[in-house]
Amino acid sequence: MRQWAALHEDVVFGRSGGRIIWQPRILCWYTDKQFVGEPLPAPYTGLPMPEIYRKLGCSDRLYNWYNPCFRRVEDPGVQVQQEPLNETDTRITIHTPAGAQVAVHRRTPNSWHHISLKREVESEAELKVAAWREERATWEWDQQAFDRAQREVGDLGAPAIFMPRMNVQSLYIEKMGVEGGVFAMHDWPDTTAVFFAALEACHDRLIELFAPKLVLGISDEISSTGDIERVRLVGDIVEEYNARCK
Repeated sequence: MRQWAALHEDVVFGRSGGRIIWQPRILCWYTDKQFVGEPLPAPYTGLPMPEIYRKLGCSDRLYNWYNPCFRRVEDPGVQVQQEPLNETDTRITIHTPAGAQVAVHRRTPNSWHHISLKREVESEAELKVAAWREERATWEWDQQAFDRAQREVGDLGAPAIFMPRMNVQSLYIEKMGVEGGVFAMHDWPDTTAVFFAALEACHDRLIELFAPKLVLGISDEISSTGDIERVRLVGDIVEEYNARCK
């Protein structure tokens, strides 16, 4: 069994002697095939993700295992109400002492992800509510979730998480969409600046929570039509390179 976690920590802290990490991102390849009911090719048929990584002989980014180790805690005044509108659409209303945000989501047969018919921020008032929530949100650490991940996938790499989306990325992807976000920064610059500052402070609180425990990492994606065996080929190249660094 390769010591992936040890190598990852050595790379991060400058102790690897030039060795590098091969950490392919095959989640899209895996989940898209799951969604359409397409079986995985042999010898990966029926295997869960950790076993696929072990068979490929490479490490995993492990975000889905370690991100549940921290939980966002909203202000007690935040209440979320979901109301089905029809077979596909749901209205989500986020009530706060500072006002409400309303989103409408539509389920689609073509993807795991919903379509946003109405985003949770479409007015300056809703952006002010978003800032109010970020100013008051805190984070909790779940040691049991961390210990469970260590037991089940700790051999596949160092603990790693992905951060929540920051500033413009959050505004575009989570809150308003690109067009709405661009207009918000132009039309409501002061309110947007308050939201960005509140979001940054909220993320700082999260970093203080996990910084002693986790190593952050990044990786790339393989599409659902990609050749999974190329993961092994690139892994062999990385192994050969690392061997020369010993």
